[in-house]
Amino acid sequence: MILEGGLIFFVSVVGVLGQIPSPSAPLSNFSYISGKGNVLLAIDRTGIVNRLDNGAWVALPEPTPLVNDGDVGSAKAVSVGASPDGWHHLCTLTGQTYRFNPTSNAWEFSNSGRCLQVNAMSKNTAVEIQRPSALDSNDGDIRKYNGAGLIPTWTLVAGSNQRVFQYSKWVSIGEDGEIWTISRKGNVFRYNGASNNFDGIPILSAIALDVRNATYATVVTAGCNAWTFKSGTWTKWAISTCPVQTTSTSSNDYYLDEHGRFGSRH
Repeated sequence: MILEGGLIFFVSVVGVLGQIPSPSAPLSNFSYISGKGNVLLAIDRTGIVNRLDNGAWVALPEPTPLVNDGDVGSAKAVSVGASPDGWHHLCTLTGQTYRFNPTSNAWEFSNSGRCLQVNAMSKNTAVEIQRPSALDSNDGDIRKYNGAGLIPTWTLVAGSNQRVFQYSKWVSIGEDGEIWTISRKGNVFRYNGASNNFDGIPILSAIALDVRNATYATVVTAGCNAWTFKSGTWTKWAISTCPVQTTSTSSNDYYLDEHGRFGSRH
């Protein structure tokens, strides 16, 4: 399936099979994608989060910026974590975090002002990579969100503040709570709850990743390569474009290429 020029085309070795109506967002103008369960989200280059509903992209409302966030543009999304329960999490240009309330169809502030990148598991569980503050110059700490209490909190994931993880580039959490991260040198690690530390994964020069669960993940590496990790085995994708990000739902894998085009692996 190739998404291009306002139309979605389903392609096989015998050619174009069909198309669906043009979505509301430009299909060659995305900057970020995130999938989980049966949910697929994409941020367009205006900073708006779009959700794929019945084959068409539907724009979600923009968060209301905090007073200390500055101008309206600061509420633009730079990262989003899709959640199967509809309570998605996003990170704004100025590092604020919000979660989407599917009942009120609005974003609610979720109590972080240092977000660089976010990924989600559910209404009350997400992970983020933090940016430095005036009091803490260490960039790349991984924090886990707990939204079940009266006041939402972001708590340090044990072991993620070691020097090797400072300036981490990416973090993802699976539906089962599995956490993977990419270090500043492009090495991939997975969180080991038994030791409260991170174990290395044998793949190098990683750029982006997405975790479905403990036995399934997708990774983009340097040189325009994408890989699937399934039950301990790595499989290279056979696609004819240069991916910069991958994600997966319960039924398929998806990519975002260097031109902002979105497509599926199968």
